[in-house]
Amino acid sequence: MQPRDVVYVKATAFAQYNSVINQLLPTISAVFQIDRLTQ
Repeated sequence: MQPRDVVYVKATAFAQYNSVINQLLPTISAVFQIDRLTQ
């Protein structure tokens, strides 16, 4: 390997799970907030 080389590694199952949660969280949060405001 040389300085500044880029090394790619496969994401773990936890990293993939975390990625899905991070994508869903804004939508879930918005739905929850709208529900709270309309009560």
